[in-house]
Amino acid sequence: MPPVSSSSNVVQRDAGTRTRSSKACTTCRQVKVSFTHVFSVICILITFQLRCDATATFPGPCSRCKSSGRVCVVNPSFKRTPARSQLDSLAHQVDSLRQLLGASPEGVRKMKAHPPQTIQSESDPSIGDHAASVPVLETQSLEADDIFGLQAASSNLDQVISSHLGNVEFSSEAFLTLFNFFLQHQYYHLPILDTRASIGSMQKNTPLLFWTIIAVSCRFHPNYCHMLPLLRDPYQVLLGRALTTSPMSLCTVQALLVLCHWPFPCEKQPQDPSWNYCGTALNAALCLGLNSPKHHISSQEQNIRSRTWLACFHIGTYLSMRLGLPPPIQSSSSLATIANMITEVDMPEAFAAQVEIQRHVARYMTILTADQDYNFNVAAMKIFERELDGVSLHFKTSWNTETEFSLLRAKLSLYALACINNPVPDRSTSSSINRSNNDHDLAILKLAGLYFASKLVRIFSDIVDAKAAITCTLPTTDLLPTNATSTCIPKFYSTSMSFATFFLLKFCAFDGNLTQNDRDTAENTIKIAYDIFLRSSIHPLDESGRVAKVVEVLSKTGDSELRIKDRRDASIVYDSLRRAAELRGRQTDEPIPEICLEQNGQANNDDPGGVSIDGASSSSTLLGLEYLDPWISYLGLPGESWAYGNLESYNMEGSDSFSMSNSSYPSEPT
Repeated sequence: MPPVSSSSNVVQRDAGTRTRSSKACTTCRQVKVSFTHVFSVICILITFQLRCDATATFPGPCSRCKSSGRVCVVNPSFKRTPARSQLDSLAHQVDSLRQLLGASPEGVRKMKAHPPQTIQSESDPSIGDHAASVPVLETQSLEADDIFGLQAASSNLDQVISSHLGNVEFSSEAFLTLFNFFLQHQYYHLPILDTRASIGSMQKNTPLLFWTIIAVSCRFHPNYCHMLPLLRDPYQVLLGRALTTSPMSLCTVQALLVLCHWPFPCEKQPQDPSWNYCGTALNAALCLGLNSPKHHISSQEQNIRSRTWLACFHIGTYLSMRLGLPPPIQSSSSLATIANMITEVDMPEAFAAQVEIQRHVARYMTILTADQDYNFNVAAMKIFERELDGVSLHFKTSWNTETEFSLLRAKLSLYALACINNPVPDRSTSSSINRSNNDHDLAILKLAGLYFASKLVRIFSDIVDAKAAITCTLPTTDLLPTNATSTCIPKFYSTSMSFATFFLLKFCAFDGNLTQNDRDTAENTIKIAYDIFLRSSIHPLDESGRVAKVVEVLSKTGDSELRIKDRRDASIVYDSLRRAAELRGRQTDEPIPEICLEQNGQANNDDPGGVSIDGASSSSTLLGLEYLDPWISYLGLPGESWAYGNLESYNMEGSDSFSMSNSSYPSEPT
């Protein structure tokens, strides 16, 4: 458990009331104005213009910080620094640097050419030690001469022929560009493919895997992202053929795993078939015997098979955590096999660390259940946290921001489970001492969750900034005229970011039992997350834009009651989205539509708002959205028109986009 500062003592307040800080942000408090005007009316007007409105604009920045592009932070312990002191401090730092470098221009250039290898959090007294130094994720540069034969193909384009899928045609130059993009920005997340195969051979022998790479690369490439909606329908036809063919090949399993990592954007969350794809890939992998070694094949082929099995486990576990379901691989013998493979299989250590983290997640998700004794769960939780800490020590030479992110997500899940399963004493029968002890224990759990959630959000911000520095921006629509960062990161990261934000909203930001400093820390972190969602959005109603709107709606209510508790730690997301739907007056229970046939005999899922290339619906035509992201289902579109920025014009849907039943295959909440 992270250290709890002295400022985190429990303060007894009415937990049901919303206690928001009325203090100004640090930027506004730093501003010092001396009025020398004669007329008091002018003084009043100037004072009004300079007043901080951080409370009214939460979770967004105050007007001054927004106009100046600053991070809006509220810190009650902040003390204004006089301008002269700031100038003296800056001059002292410059003198120190000159002495260190010997006032040598070569020294300055040398310092710029070799930046520090760690990301040090900005000095922010409101966060304290919540953001520790984490190694920077190094730019993934892969040698083209030994991967998919890219170097040979670049010098001889005849090795890669122009081809089409359906009516969508790509040139050989486009194939090379997209494969290079995949290798530079996506492959290292899932290093399971046989890179000895050339692009030409993949194009001929493994078309599903070939077109899967093209599709997931198109989505994030600024010059080809417009091809994704055109490619989607013919690709799904090809995928459907592969899914109905038995037995499935190893490359088909790998294509499904790549698609689970970077699923197609979809208008409604139930349309994301990642969980189904993962189950299919897992069963096919078992039929192929990927979970056990084969002695009649080469070591390279065996290594690829073992990596693929580890990827099945890795993706299946984090999908189950996101959905609040039991992990698909959880038996002691299966987890022991995973542990042996991690130590024996030749693979990048960063990927091995990711799999090892998920192995611990599978263990504690199986043991920590709501029907267990609460004290037993707390004791087991502390043991699992120490074991997770051991992962970072074991892989310390290859530890980076992304492995740290996964570790924080696993720890946050631990404390979220403890907060959800914390027994609520009966106020009418329990003694005041028992109630006080329960409140104190719950406050400690929330503070630990606050620590991990705040750190997770800040590391995600570092990941996005690092990606923004090495990738081009994505074009946006006229409705949102700013460019968005092409992050190219798996969906796991964005859904984990949403989970951390909802945890802070449910358990920290409006809890009267926490100190004002702790609540301000939660609010500052929510602001950072809200800003990241906005910066990553290419349209007000895409995934990032819509989750920002959900955060905005929940931030205005201060509702911290958790009504849904049967989805493990994912209950936080289910409950948050359902609550947001109720606030908008939307229906939260609708049956899942069946697939029916149209008059021409083709399948139709009776989705009037779905994405269609040949016959786009009125809503998607109106928005100019040929493709949308999964959060679209929670902020639906009004009948005919809407005004961006006006919250009343958004219709938030709830469980019409995910099932709240106890089905074995629920729709995804995130």
